[in-house]
Amino acid sequence: MQICRRSSDIAEEGALFDNSLIIAKILKLRYQQAKILGFSNPAELSLTTKMANSPEDVVVFLKELAAKAKPFAQKELDEINNYSNQIESIRKVEPWDIPFISEKLKKQVPIDNEELRTISHWARYFRTFRNC
Repeated sequence: MQICRRSSDIAEEGALFDNSLIIAKILKLRYQQAKILGFSNPAELSLTTKMANSPEDVVVFLKELAAKAKPFAQKELDEINNYSNQIESIRKVEPWDIPFISEKLKKQVPIDNEELRTISHWARYFRTFRNC
């Protein structure tokens, strides 16, 4: 009974924290700002100070990055599943289990940070890696 009461309290209070109207207003103002400054949308305005030339370039970059990252992500997920089956006795890994299992697995596998820097093909795109 206490759990039901607590969840209904949270649901009632949820309306107090609903900021969807504020977000909609912010988005509308960003579009207006972009139009006033001669851009077709806020993404184009944002890109004036970035490396990409257009929102389409960003989408192409993200698709390329996702295509190259997917096999590595799948391999890591397979390792997490195998580890969880063997050590943690978790039959089905849920999304919320991944950080916990990943951290435990990471402690068992030594990582060479220098090697990570040298093999990173995408390092040139990220400021944090430029001076490494």
